[in-house]
Amino acid sequence: MKEWFRKICLFFFPIVVIPFLSLYYDFFDKGVLGIIFSCVNESPWELMKPVFWACLFWWSLELLWGVKKFKIYVKAKVISLFFLCFFCCLSNTILLYCAEDFFWWLPTAFCVALSYIFYFISNIAVKNIEKTRGFGVCVIILALMVGAVFCFSLYPPHNFLFVDNFFNTYGIVT
Repeated sequence: MKEWFRKICLFFFPIVVIPFLSLYYDFFDKGVLGIIFSCVNESPWELMKPVFWACLFWWSLELLWGVKKFKIYVKAKVISLFFLCFFCCLSNTILLYCAEDFFWWLPTAFCVALSYIFYFISNIAVKNIEKTRGFGVCVIILALMVGAVFCFSLYPPHNFLFVDNFFNTYGIVT
């Protein structure tokens, strides 16, 4: 019963959390917390942030529920989170530049699907990554990724990944 409940909770977690985090800035907090955890515009980077935080929270919940091989689990999840962020930014860039009618739910639905795909890939990686080293490197990569999200959310660089195509601005639209 406990395992069944855990799987149901973890299945619905991204479906609820990614749209909530996507709209958090608009409806609740327009402060630093909203800037870091939510979308402040429609740039590919901002559309990736809710997916990053939701997956990080999701995998933290899995850790709290109990994992037998902690180092293997962390290595697999960090590697899959890195590629999830890369493909999420890539797909949102393609959607923003190729879609004629852009709706907020289109990248959100795509990001939810991507998070499930990478969840299954990381579970497969947990089984195949046992003999590799690199736990410390993965922890450093995770710290760098979290630091990049914090820094680039507050002070976005001026390139295509951070530009909002609707307002042609970077960062917060005032």
